[in-house]
Amino acid sequence: MDLSDLDNACMEQMEKQYYKEALLELQSACAVLSISPDPQQWSPEESQKWISWTIYHCNLPQVDVSAFRKSGSQICSLTEKQMRALAPHCGDILYARLDVWQAAFKRMMHPREPLIEIGASQSIFPEQDIGASMMSTKQNQTFQEEKFLKSKPSSKTKSKSRRNEEKTIHLWKFLIQLLQQPRNHQRAVRWLNQEQGVFKIEDSEELARLWGIRKNRPAMNYDKLSRSIRQYYKKGIIRKTEITRRLVYQFVLPII
Repeated sequence: MDLSDLDNACMEQMEKQYYKEALLELQSACAVLSISPDPQQWSPEESQKWISWTIYHCNLPQVDVSAFRKSGSQICSLTEKQMRALAPHCGDILYARLDVWQAAFKRMMHPREPLIEIGASQSIFPEQDIGASMMSTKQNQTFQEEKFLKSKPSSKTKSKSRRNEEKTIHLWKFLIQLLQQPRNHQRAVRWLNQEQGVFKIEDSEELARLWGIRKNRPAMNYDKLSRSIRQYYKKGIIRKTEITRRLVYQFVLPII
């Protein structure tokens, strides 16, 4: 496996772990609450169940749950601003958690081809024991096949899905791509401690410029990019390090 293949394998491993965690949470909530994994299908009562469960699970401030007596499709159509209006103290986090749930459900219904496996010695964070908190490959496969999946997508569908994902790449994945190419991009962003997932944005304007090129948004600036990073705090993907340093962040384990 050459360096390029290893970089791609690390990317795939991190993405797989992220969705395994999201799927595990989805499975747990569905079992406890007896609700559909598809939030678009929730009844008003099921929407309220999910709000109450998320508030408890994430230790959020209490809200007036009756304000969320809406169908699943109505809940999913709420903007972050509208969610904050219903829950002033934690609406942004509820919005982010619902976004994660919907992404996990979408991935569950349209699984990608088997991801590349990396041995323990090649793990991007080899010192972290993430196995205990994740579903095994077999458990995840059984969960997907027996609980929710009706049929497997064709190779044509998979290929189209990959192209669509490439067009809609997430910022966290883009950051990893840059970090895995230090020879080309360390002036913009670099690892401080790759084993612990700690990285530093060296040139915020350059990083915003690269992200703007990738998303075909010439007006992209770091203010807009940093808002996306802050959203990742709520989704449990990125956090500030324990000792706060300017423009230094850490990918949250076991997502990475």
